[in-house]
Amino acid sequence: MYNIAKKGANKDEQDDLELIESVTKPFFDPYTESRQLFTQWMIDSDIYISATNFDKDNFLKRFVKQRDKVQTEFDKIKPNSNKLAEKVGELKIHLDALERHGTRKAVISSIKQKSTPQLEDTIILEKGKTVDILKQVSEIFNGSARFLKVMDKWAGVKMLDYFVSVPEIPIKILTSNLEKKSEIEFQVMLNRINETRSNKIEVRVCDPKEFHDRYIINEKDLWMIGSSLKDVGYKNWTTITRTNDNEKRGDINNIFDDLWKKSSVFSF
Repeated sequence: MYNIAKKGANKDEQDDLELIESVTKPFFDPYTESRQLFTQWMIDSDIYISATNFDKDNFLKRFVKQRDKVQTEFDKIKPNSNKLAEKVGELKIHLDALERHGTRKAVISSIKQKSTPQLEDTIILEKGKTVDILKQVSEIFNGSARFLKVMDKWAGVKMLDYFVSVPEIPIKILTSNLEKKSEIEFQVMLNRINETRSNKIEVRVCDPKEFHDRYIINEKDLWMIGSSLKDVGYKNWTTITRTNDNEKRGDINNIFDDLWKKSSVFSF
């Protein structure tokens, strides 16, 4: 998201700027999304190139397709520039009028509350589309800036694929039923990933009776997963639902922290 905050602005000016930003955000979201699409593609390209079945021609076709998709998104937002200018102008006129009537601050507070609804969206992950799923889940993980916590009762080596490109932030995985047949493979893969990271991925195991549902938690969002990450795309279709409800996110984050303290460090 662009930032129109102004250095040295007084409180009233800053309120105006924040209000304008919240109202004009829809005009800039397509731009932000198009930038993210291309950036994520560049990250994912490393995965495709390093794959054992890497096909140069197919990779180039995918690259051109993604580039064209980004260009299309940019083209969509061009007509919005005039609308944006009109919207900002209207807001300034209204703010001036409110100032004269002494109700400016009350109205700004009300609009801000209405312009920040609790968001919720769902991603459908289809069986068999493992490459697409890897990209989608990696985007969720890469959206974390400060930390990433994952609660998944049934852990397995396949889930570690999603952590390969995650930035250097603290990552904690809490599980309770690690697949016995893949414990050694899980440990080997975990060690390989951690060799490339200064912030090591931590894995702990707790009592299976302590939790059942699966969650992804970061500093701003809570994601609820329909099935274990190791099975996503392999056994059946599932969904991942996001909410930015801070109260819910805070509650689950506290539960995670409590269970983490009572859990044992995974070591095979």
